[in-house]
Amino acid sequence: MPDSNSLQYTLTISIDHPNLNITIYNGYGDVIAVMVDDLIDSKNKSVQHFLIRDSHVSLKLSKGIYQIDGELGGQTESILVRLNNDTRVCAPKPKVYSAVPLAKAVTSKDYYADAAFQLSRATLSLDHKMPNLLFFIRTISAELAQDINIHLRILKENGDIVFNSEIHNVLKDDEKGWFGVSLSLDSGGYLVEINESTRQRRAIPIWLTSYFQTQIFGLFTNGKIDYNSLRLLMAPKHSGFNPEDPSLAATEIMTTSLLAGSRNLTGAAMREALSGKFENPIVGLFAAHNLLRRNKLDENLLDIVINNLSMMLENSPDVIALKVMQKTRMKTSIDDISLSFPPTLQASYLGIIEADSKSENVVEANSLLERIGICICTDTPFVTWDLSLNNASEKSMEWIKQRVVTSLSTFAMPQDELTSKIGEMSKSMGITQNLLKSAVLDVLSESGQQINDKSPFEFISLHFPKADDVRWKSLGVIDMNLSADKAYQVISKKLYSND
Repeated sequence: MPDSNSLQYTLTISIDHPNLNITIYNGYGDVIAVMVDDLIDSKNKSVQHFLIRDSHVSLKLSKGIYQIDGELGGQTESILVRLNNDTRVCAPKPKVYSAVPLAKAVTSKDYYADAAFQLSRATLSLDHKMPNLLFFIRTISAELAQDINIHLRILKENGDIVFNSEIHNVLKDDEKGWFGVSLSLDSGGYLVEINESTRQRRAIPIWLTSYFQTQIFGLFTNGKIDYNSLRLLMAPKHSGFNPEDPSLAATEIMTTSLLAGSRNLTGAAMREALSGKFENPIVGLFAAHNLLRRNKLDENLLDIVINNLSMMLENSPDVIALKVMQKTRMKTSIDDISLSFPPTLQASYLGIIEADSKSENVVEANSLLERIGICICTDTPFVTWDLSLNNASEKSMEWIKQRVVTSLSTFAMPQDELTSKIGEMSKSMGITQNLLKSAVLDVLSESGQQINDKSPFEFISLHFPKADDVRWKSLGVIDMNLSADKAYQVISKKLYSND
């Protein structure tokens, strides 16, 4: 008589979302089956691998208890299944939480969806080619409504102000708790400046493209904007914001995946980008970043996605950043690319900084893209920076100079090793090599050093003992409450006091 535990039954899992990733565990917590991305060849033969076809998968498994995990955008939902006969279940799917008033999202309300829908159409009757910007901030619900008291300015890349909420009209509903603006503007780079009194002052770079509406959404909680909730979408201008659009939920999932560092977007999502049929180009940007994060780069697919984006988004810094990252990953020259205006995605910014650490001409010296490095914020998937620090650049440079002083031994090495160390340090700090060089130059100048025709890094390399010199170990603790230049002088004096 066969062992009942050796009997096999069919477990059928229904899946209703193209980006849902499924993993199945046995009762001991071991992975026994996993969804394989058909864009990646799996080498692990000890685990069952399956593709999703016709929105379901059927697996032959032994009698027992199994855990099924469904993962979307870095969030996981689980169910337990007791398999003692043929069984069909729906795959667990995490709930979607979003600042975007999506249909069926946990945090959405019809009155927010309707308001954003109507506001997005306020300027659609104007020139059909001219880009449109929708800015919509809301509270979680009308029951938690707060007075959204913010000062909004929109500036061109050259600094010209095109919108000021203290002068121009905005739409607000204090009872429901939302604040919105819809504008038709020329294509190109803009800064969205948000001033919340003394609480926080941020700037967001955006690139408006002909025929498209760019949409910025965010939640207002505890008397301020929650920048981690910030979401950015794009849609053909003629359609505006549609809360029923299924691609918006996909974009939300891709945003959270990018934020969580996930590489697990499915081949279906990649093919959506490959087809070029997505009407929200942000999907393509996220898909390209996801491809670049994979261990094995699909060069042909990435080429197609980036070329599609280039045609749709024209001179967008985010697309240029993807080209830079692609060349960096493939170890080809990036000397022909230079950026001055910041991208919108944090992942794009970090990719540019990594490229700059290898080739310091990627970012134009003294450009806005370089300057924001001293005050960039990291609590959002999109690039934002602290305007209060940006307007006090000398003060905000101090943290970089302090890092320079605490890392002097790093620069005290042979010239042939110095170049790579400079790049590694600038990358770890999230700034350009040129900005790091400026900080070192400031420290030396403020300390009264005359470097003549030497580079500041070369001066330190020649002036200080090499990194393995025993004098560095005997240096002791330096009071970092001192200014960077004073700390530099103390270190220099202590190192050579016993010579």
